Amino acid sequence: MQFDKLIQNSACGYKAPPSDPSNIKQVIQDVLDAEACAIGAYSKLSEKYRMTDVVTHEIFEELLEDEVSDEEQWENLGSNL
Repeated sequence: MQFDKLIQNSACGYKAPPSDPSNIKQVIQDVLDAEACAIGAYSKLSEKYRMTDVVTHEIFEELLEDEVSDEEQWENLGSNL
């Protein structure tokens, strides 16, 4: 697999883990950044297919709901630190 091509074609790219893996606040922030990017990407795709492909639109809507839920869980975890 060509990892560089995967990164180039991804909507959000790749962010290396923090150099200090015990820095939980940074890990959570990195995850929140990734969740926000995924939410934006799925929102765009959902809107793109809204009128032309209802099934694909619904798939992206479900993915979007999952990402929003994940983001809320990470925000709650971060606020408890």
